[in-house]
Amino acid sequence: MENKTANVKELNEKSKTDNHKKCVLNLPISVIFVIIIKFAMNIKVKHEKDKNYYHVSFQDKKMFNEVIKTEINKKILECRFGYGMSIRDIHKLIEGYYSIGYIQTLCKKSAIEAEKKMSVLNHCTMNKAKTMIFDETFLKTIENGTVRLGVVADEFGLIRAIEIIPGKMKHKKLVRLFKSCITEHYTPLYFISDYDNSYPKAIREVLSNIEIYKDFVHATRQVFANINSTINKMQVKINKSCKITKTKQKEIVALKKRLLRKQINKIMKYLYKGFSCNKVSVGTIYLEGFLHELEALANKYSSILPLYDKTKKFFKKYLETWNQQMKSYAADSIPLTSNIIESKNSIFKSFSKKSKSFKQKNLKSYYCAIALYENFDIKTRGKNADTSAVIRAGVDFEKFGAQDFFEAVGIKSISKITSRNLLSITDENMQGVA
Repeated sequence: MENKTANVKELNEKSKTDNHKKCVLNLPISVIFVIIIKFAMNIKVKHEKDKNYYHVSFQDKKMFNEVIKTEINKKILECRFGYGMSIRDIHKLIEGYYSIGYIQTLCKKSAIEAEKKMSVLNHCTMNKAKTMIFDETFLKTIENGTVRLGVVADEFGLIRAIEIIPGKMKHKKLVRLFKSCITEHYTPLYFISDYDNSYPKAIREVLSNIEIYKDFVHATRQVFANINSTINKMQVKINKSCKITKTKQKEIVALKKRLLRKQINKIMKYLYKGFSCNKVSVGTIYLEGFLHELEALANKYSSILPLYDKTKKFFKKYLETWNQQMKSYAADSIPLTSNIIESKNSIFKSFSKKSKSFKQKNLKSYYCAIALYENFDIKTRGKNADTSAVIRAGVDFEKFGAQDFFEAVGIKSISKITSRNLLSITDENMQGVA
């Protein structure tokens, strides 16, 4: 009889624990693992010497289900805006716990909220930024083919604003974009972009006294492009009396190209040093030295003469700008390149390749969500390891109205959901299992 009563008690205890597990068992293992870690950080259990295992009973199942829903929603948004996964892939990842329609609605609402928050960002108090860095990336849409996405960032790596820039109204859209960034908390002194002539005209309408500078990386790319175009057009003149096969002629042309490229590569060190941040005090001297060496090669090899003419014209137009930019770098430590925004553009391009095409009405809000996620993303390596753009910029989170990306797009934090005790663990409801 005693054995039967003991078995009945054990069955009752198992049924109680099974009832508490019903709301958890229908979740994917990956999601349960994340939730367990979250709760393990908050649960405190009293240690008793005679008890090795404890049973924890949840007093509020609705609150627990809300926490689970919140965690899954966060994972959905992280996969969508952090990793660029499609709606169907996310649906497979969470093993059908939510429908495709729910995931799509959640992402759409969050993207709209992110667009609103991006407009608030420039009005928050933060560290003073001196530089505006601007660039464009190209995206595909279903209706209008390829469109331009303009991106504005500062030296902290904070994405300030993004805007769809159509080709017909490019100037008006650029002026509108730059005006939306300028506030009492952000009035840049320097503007850095590539060598597109439309950008300086637009920023001058907004800030007439701003210094216009150019990206050194784009300058190096331009020189390389001139080198490649000149060498690729190179040919070898052969007398008709010489009987040489076409295969042999191609080999001679390839040999000439290789030898000329080798001669040019020997003087490229002056170009690299001229655009190096470690040589700003003598940067223009190195650039002039590169131009002088290139002239000597052009006099020796007439095939390089077109390259020298292009480079001379390019340097004559921008050498004074580069010199002034180097002085500003020494005085205010401003960026010499647009690498900050190029890294952001590479993220946008990777998302565009994954998604292939977009509806234009959803395009801006979708990329605003990606930009906002990138602003809050804490890097794990590099010189900005363990920090995010909003931390480096010193954004006032109280005025911004959110502490992280998920709170900014309307997802409640776990601490707010569990502000009242989610788990009440007492000596009465802690049962040891032998």
